[in-house]
Amino acid sequence: MQKERNILIQIFKICWGNQKRYLLLLLSVLLLKSIMPFVTLLSLQKILNIAQEDMNNRNNTLFLVIIVYILSIVFCSLFNDWFEYTQGILKIFLNYDFHKLIIHKSMQLTLSDYEDSETYDKMQRAIQETQTPYQCIISIFNVLSNMISLFGNIIILFVWKWYIVLILMILPIISALFTVLIGKYEYRIMRERVSDARKISYYRTLISDVSSCKENKILNVEKNLFNKFNNLYQKFICKDKRILGYKVFNSILFNLLENIVGIVIILRVIISVLYKKIFIGTAYTYINCVWNSIKNINTVIDSIANIYNKIRYVSNILEFLNIKKEDKDTIVEKIQIDSIQKIEFQNVSFRYKKELPYVLKRVNCIISNNEKIVIVGRNGSGKSTFIKLLCGLYEEYEGDIFINGISLRKIDRMSYQKKLGVVFQDFVKYEFMLKDSLLLGNNQNNDIVLEEKIKQIQQKGIMKFIEKLPQGLNTQLGSKFDKGIQLSGGEWQQVSFLRSIVKSAELYIFDEPSSALDVITEENMYRTLREYGYDCICILVTHRLYIVNDYATRAIVFQDGTVIEDDKIEKLLLRDSNYKSMLNKVKKIDLKGDY
Repeated sequence: MQKERNILIQIFKICWGNQKRYLLLLLSVLLLKSIMPFVTLLSLQKILNIAQEDMNNRNNTLFLVIIVYILSIVFCSLFNDWFEYTQGILKIFLNYDFHKLIIHKSMQLTLSDYEDSETYDKMQRAIQETQTPYQCIISIFNVLSNMISLFGNIIILFVWKWYIVLILMILPIISALFTVLIGKYEYRIMRERVSDARKISYYRTLISDVSSCKENKILNVEKNLFNKFNNLYQKFICKDKRILGYKVFNSILFNLLENIVGIVIILRVIISVLYKKIFIGTAYTYINCVWNSIKNINTVIDSIANIYNKIRYVSNILEFLNIKKEDKDTIVEKIQIDSIQKIEFQNVSFRYKKELPYVLKRVNCIISNNEKIVIVGRNGSGKSTFIKLLCGLYEEYEGDIFINGISLRKIDRMSYQKKLGVVFQDFVKYEFMLKDSLLLGNNQNNDIVLEEKIKQIQQKGIMKFIEKLPQGLNTQLGSKFDKGIQLSGGEWQQVSFLRSIVKSAELYIFDEPSSALDVITEENMYRTLREYGYDCICILVTHRLYIVNDYATRAIVFQDGTVIEDDKIEKLLLRDSNYKSMLNKVKKIDLKGDY
């Protein structure tokens, strides 16, 4: 219970810190809303008793009590509506607050964290539970409201027959224990199914997403994907039905027993009326108090059990938010860099996890300003990992990387990455307006500069498709939003290339930047790069060496995670090098017309 209490305190502190005003307002309205039903009940009791007791002298008093009764009903309705409104506003803000917290935390994660399945699972569980803190808070308020109501009912019944209170409370407590046990079982099932839930989401996306539609139909795999989706979902359904069965059985059993107890007590009230021991109005009050007490006790215990169960789900949010990320920028003041003049890898080794083999092994190289370098190697040789390290996306590497003679570990990553213009092989298709997509990461953020650069670049023979777009730079890209235009693979690649050029970087990195381009557009792209990147470091990863060979002056060849060749291209072509062999193979393929 100590653990659950600590979790609840942490969540309440977050809610209180963000929405103190609405929590206080909700508490105030709740107090008024909880008291008003007693005013209504007791005024009605007075009306009935006056009518039965004093038929001749009841007019003045009866009139005043009726006014109180009517006003209590009106105010009761107003307070209920006010409570619902405040509750709805609180829900909107708390959902936003926890979404914001999770997004901010995810922004602090590194690429390694995203590639770690355990961290990714924590993030997915947290995202699924963003509404749970609000549900916990509302359950707490339900407990308070019903405790106030229960306290009033118990006082009335205790004055009449004290032992009735004890009888009413026994069964709900037993029911609550069963509810908690069922909740524990449900939570364990939900936690175990996170991985399968992600698979279900993936299969559903594969079937319904436009990007996979063509291949699904050609490969005729839609039925197979649906079967995988269906088999997993059927397992979920079986377990959900079992949990629901437990809940219904618990509810039916204890509701039946409580109704029997309530009926017996009410019979006792009726007998008292028949023997004229109490007035009809008083009997009406006792009957209401009996049923209200049963309802209050059940609601309080169910709400407490619900809070106890919800705490387990809320812990998923805290588990993610409490991931220890060393905020190095606050521990040691990082060095801001204004330019990139020299990059040096010293004995750099890297593996994605400790239990996995090294992807890069003792890599050494120096890259100087204005160099144009091509990175080559077979698939899996370590080229893309080298690029990711160069971009500062991984921190857990061995050896050291120096920028201008300063260790990358000591440099402010944001100041470094602002100097980079990168096109990854698996680049993101940002489905924004074309103008917004091109300006992403651009420090200038200037529409006029963007339009001028596009005009200059179009003269080089790329991005010509903009002229055909219905709204030009203001055209919505992609098919996810209204009036969106879907681009071809080559056009998307040109957008990604132009975004990096517009950024005016000092280090350009292109990982297979022309894989979807035709030969003419590819040549035009390198012509553009030659003009805009003449005074910068440019690094290209490609298999199409016959074109880049006229642009790059140096080649670094990777094999099995190590650098096996690093020299000027003209020197590599003069000897029997791996680079020369790869280039000749590419030329042969080109002569055969396979390209």
